Amino acid sequence: MSGPFCRDAFEAKVATILAAPSEQNGQANQDELDGYHFTSQHSVPVEEARQRLLVVHAKTWQEIHRQYHAKQNQWNRSFYTPTKPRSPNVRDVGSTLIPVVPIPDGPPLVRLVIDGVNLHIGGPSFPMEKLPDFLFDIGGGQPRDSEYTLLVPLNLDVAVTSISVNLRDYPLPLFAVNGKPGTEATALTFRTNLVIAEQMGPVQSVEWCDCVIVEEDFGVRGASKFHFEVPKTIMPVKTYANPEVNATTRETTEICWGISYGYTIQDVMRILETLSSAPKDPSPSVGFWDKVNRFLRSIYTRSLLMFGSS
Repeated sequence: MSGPFCRDAFEAKVATILAAPSEQNGQANQDELDGYHFTSQHSVPVEEARQRLLVVHAKTWQEIHRQYHAKQNQWNRSFYTPTKPRSPNVRDVGSTLIPVVPIPDGPPLVRLVIDGVNLHIGGPSFPMEKLPDFLFDIGGGQPRDSEYTLLVPLNLDVAVTSISVNLRDYPLPLFAVNGKPGTEATALTFRTNLVIAEQMGPVQSVEWCDCVIVEEDFGVRGASKFHFEVPKTIMPVKTYANPEVNATTRETTEICWGISYGYTIQDVMRILETLSSAPKDPSPSVGFWDKVNRFLRSIYTRSLLMFGSS
């Protein structure tokens, strides 16, 4: 026995023992008012009994934690178990060429799980001659005669049966759209025209990178190196989109946030910062949230979000 019920029963027993002298003087026993029926007889001092009870509580919680940890590790390993047997024609060369780090049993920092993905990528829904108008409308007045070094117009149509984002071992997901169990009905759709563009900048915005193919003095002493220069633009890449998100599931859509999530978000930010190359600018580095702010400023959207059922 453990928990609040056990603590209440223990306190009731202690109250009965302490009230024994009063009962002898004719005062009524009050333990029956609390729903317990104890006598004042005891073979262990109160403080010793209290310490024993605390030991029982501690061992109980340790066992609960051990069982939960083992169950969680088993659940995490199930994500990496292949659902289909490996083809006999595929050779396992990872152990001979590249040392593979074993997958830890603990939960990852971030886990994104998407089920029933149906992805369609094609050309934009508008004719190509309307592309300047699309950039003008979504980009807040982007000049129609702008020139670009990168311009990728496309259309995305994504449908999923469920999607969830979990942080570490927090019990509640950061975001989850759950479909009806046992069915393959679409729970979330995402449709958008997307244009990835890099506007042409001045000559100073182009950095020429020297790519060496053959080093000098290779094979013959005094031989020149074989190399060529590749232009690298440093203008920001911007995206223009008009997404339409529709959650059609009848199940609960979960969006969770709390102060405790902030510590894990800091770890996520630290990992994301390592993905970008170090800037050549000697000025102090830009913080993560400043990077997010700049990134969001480079995204121009006109979105439509709908929650309902079908």
